[in-house]
Amino acid sequence: MCQGCWEGYGSPKVLSAKAEAAVPLIKAVYDQPRGGAGGNLHIVLDDWNLGDESVQWCIDNTEMTDIERACAEHLQTMTLEERAAALAKYEEFIP
Repeated sequence: MCQGCWEGYGSPKVLSAKAEAAVPLIKAVYDQPRGGAGGNLHIVLDDWNLGDESVQWCIDNTEMTDIERACAEHLQTMTLEERAAALAKYEEFIP
């Protein structure tokens, strides 16, 4: 959990339809049998490196599970602010 990271992105609170749809995908990544970590999306989900280049790096340089790939591909369609809001919603920083 990184509330300071969310605040670093300007604490976006408005959840678009894309951001809302990302929350269950993020949850599915964490629900994989990997001890709760963000798996092959670790640098994005755990470290809050939410830029396009980080999401693309995960896609290009890891062997993703189907769940991770679905999440990553959805994140690619989102803005930086949408990604931050979705992750903040998952982390329960925003209701």
